[in-house]
This record gives sequence, structure tokens and C-alpha cells, in this order.
Amino acid sequence: MQIFKIIACIVIFLAALENVLGQYTGYFSKSERIVIDKLYLSNVAYHSAFASVPIEADTVSRQFKILPLLNSNIGFSSKQKVIYSASPGLFTSLPMGKKISLWLALSVNIERYSNWIASQIDSNRILPEGGKALTLGKTNYYRPLLLGELSYVPLKYCAFDVGYGKKHWGDGYRSLWLSDYSAYYPYLQLRVHFWRIQYHILWGYLKDINTQAASGNFLNKYGVFHFFDFKVTHRLSLGFFESVIWWDKDASTQRGIDPSYLNPIIFFRPVEYSLHSPDNANLGLHVSLLLGQSTRLYQQLFIDDLSIKKIVQQPQWWGNKYGLLAGIKTYRLFGVPNLYSQFEYSRVRPYTYSHSSSALNYGTNYHPLGHPLGANFEEWLFVVRYNKGRWSVLAKTSMALQGRDSLPTQNVGQNIYRSYLIRQTHNDEAVFLQGERHRLFWGEVRIYRTISKRFPIHGFVSLQHVTDNSPNSIAETIVRIGITAQFFNDERDY
Repeated sequence: MQIFKIIACIVIFLAALENVLGQYTGYFSKSERIVIDKLYLSNVAYHSAFASVPIEADTVSRQFKILPLLNSNIGFSSKQKVIYSASPGLFTSLPMGKKISLWLALSVNIERYSNWIASQIDSNRILPEGGKALTLGKTNYYRPLLLGELSYVPLKYCAFDVGYGKKHWGDGYRSLWLSDYSAYYPYLQLRVHFWRIQYHILWGYLKDINTQAASGNFLNKYGVFHFFDFKVTHRLSLGFFESVIWWDKDASTQRGIDPSYLNPIIFFRPVEYSLHSPDNANLGLHVSLLLGQSTRLYQQLFIDDLSIKKIVQQPQWWGNKYGLLAGIKTYRLFGVPNLYSQFEYSRVRPYTYSHSSSALNYGTNYHPLGHPLGANFEEWLFVVRYNKGRWSVLAKTSMALQGRDSLPTQNVGQNIYRSYLIRQTHNDEAVFLQGERHRLFWGEVRIYRTISKRFPIHGFVSLQHVTDNSPNSIAETIVRIGITAQFFNDERDY
């Protein structure tokens, strides 16, 4: 087949580049986060929730590199026969002196999705990675993508970044705050790292894709996110999170960038109350504890709205909107080197992340900024990774329960793009997992082989199985073979 000829040519091309290109470090892949974590586990200056080294030690972005990005595969689905993905691209890192650096990643994705993913692409044609899709026929989609980040380091412990991409905040495979499953967005970021403190502030330019202006364009909205992390000891880390989402304009008001939220050291709730603001403010708590030399416990709390009085007296009150994530990960399971495992549980109440309007919800481009399942769910996730020499194996299972709308006019709380003003329940009867019950299962085994020791391109073969046990049951089995640079998060496991 033509696709196999293309893959063979790419492999030969990469082999030729082996002695030309230096060591590569990825930016978004989950496997790369594990490598970074393991390297800095006991370093008191390292904050695992950011998976980033101290600013003054970050030399990767100051090295010149130009690398091909290759994420392509062909597969066979029990529901849709032949499926494929081709994402040729180019990555470059451009140092501009001691204080300024730039990286860019350009790719074009052409894909025929599995039935499971294709069924989630609605009339807006928003792809799983976020962004509007262009079509090639009825079942093939393509989309160009340009990611990048320009960094300026004026001081030893301070950096400014402006870019187009997404962030992952937290120790978890998932994140309830900012997740690498969200859509891409433009952002401005301030990073401060000194002593045992790391503080990130991110201003994001978001899109409300559920509401269109008369011109047909999607409306603008903004978000600001603070994450303050303090290393109490080299083992214990405590973090605090807060965010605000606000709209650009409504029928009567043009707000734009609100200067009240440009102050980098404020707490949002007092500002909100003083301004009588209708904006969507949220809080969070992070705890991370290192046990022994290679095991970490972690927890993440997201608070949309919460009343302690209501929790005690009316625990099903709809306004108790919050989510909890907890997990354990170890980098040396059973004492075996390079055997990594992670178990994680997450639970989010109905109507969490939603607001009176989608222009104020916790999402962008029809994607949640946090957990990909939205709200009104619980998930159990188990991941094992092992590598030896050029070979590595990934085994992953996700099991979830979610209550969903059974009719287009319903709102039982899982869809964060539906206004909570049209909720289907009485004020004190928002039962967890209410609505049509869905039992979701995702399982995958993937075997990788590194094509070159000096060049981070991997050949792989994978077996996936996904089910949705609901009134309209879905089951699909997929076999894939391909190559990947593991630059992007391509683990679509929900």
C-alpha cells in the first residue's frame, strides 16, 4: 500500500539525519514528563506539578534545533475498516541571545478518525485536538497547526512567555485545572521561581464556540489563571490555584481585557465581590508528597461554587460544584528499574465548570479547559509504562461512569456548554451521576521501538478497545501501526 511506502521513506530519511541532529526534548508528551520527573525527583527546587526545571537551569529552549515532526499511522477498525492519520511537520528552536528564545512547531494533520472519535465531532466540526476542521470528502479531516512560544528572561528567577498552545498544571495524568486535552489558545505567561516557590500566571485568549455573533464568527472571552506552589520540604508540596473567566462583550457592554485581572498578586474573590462582578471565578488546592525515593502521592481540588452549610445540610444542592482528583505514581514499581505505574481517581459534580452562559464557562473552542469528560462523572485510570533499550511498552485502562443528557433539551450537568439556568433538577436534588448512565471503558496496549538512539522517532503498534455501555451501546476495536515523535499528546483515551 502507498502508506507503507511513505512510512519506509520516512524511516530512511530519519536514519540519514541521525548524525546531524542532537538530543531532542519534547514539550507536550506525557512520556517526556515522566523522564523529567524521574530526573529531578528529590530536587527541592523542582516542582512536579509544572514538570519544569528552574528557569536559570532551562537550557533546552536556548539550543538551536531543527527537527522533523512525524506522527502518522494506519489502522483497522471493527466499525470503520481502514483509518489513518498523517501529520508531517517541523520543529525548530531558535535562541536569540542570553535572554530571548523561540520555538515553533508547524504541522498539517490529515485524518480519518475511528468511529468512536468521529461520532463526537458535531455540526461545529470541532476536532478532538480543538479547532475548526476542514474536510476532504465526508469522513476525512485536515487542519494546519502552528504552535510556538517566545520567552524572555529579564531576571534570573523570572520569565515571560507569549505563545499559542496549552498547558498542563498538576501531577495527574488528567488535570482539573489546565489540561493537555484542551483546545489550543493564545496566551501570555509569567513564571517566577525562587527559593522553594514557583508561581505561574497565565492570561488566555479564549473562544466561545457555542455562541456565534451575527457575522458567524465565534465570540471572544478571556481567562486568567494563577498557580502558586510551595515546597514545604523536598518531599511535600502545597499549591493554590485560582482563575477567572470573563466575556469580551455582551449586548450592552464592551469589556475587552479587564485591567482588574492584570494585577499578578491579587486574590480574585475579594476583587469579584468589590466589583459586584458576574464573572466565573474558581479556586483550587494541590498537594504532592514524595514517599521513599520513587513514589508520589498527589491530590487536586477544583472549586467552582461551594457552600459548607449546604454540604452539611443539603449535600445534593446543585450549587455545590466541585471536582476532586487523587492518585499515586511510582517510577520503580516492585523495585524494577524503568517500570512506571500510575493509578488515578477523579470525580466531578454535576454543573461544575458551567455557568449562566457558555461565554463564561470553563472551556474554549468547545473543549473543557480541565478534565476531558466535563462534569457529572467519576473515572478510574491505570497506566503502566516500561522501557528497556530501544523498546518500550504502554498499557492503559480508563473506566468511567457518567450521567448524560438523553434529550437535546435536557441539562443534567455533564455538558459544560449548557447554561445551568436550564438545569433539569430542583435546587437541592442534583444527584451525582444523574441522567442517562454511561459506562465507559478504554483499554490500550502499545509497543514502541526507537528508530534511532539519538533521534526521538519511534515506530509503534497498538491495540485499542473502547466501549460505551448505555441504551445505545458502542464497542470498537482498533489496531494501529505507525511512527511518532511523541511531541504532542496523542493519547486520546476518553
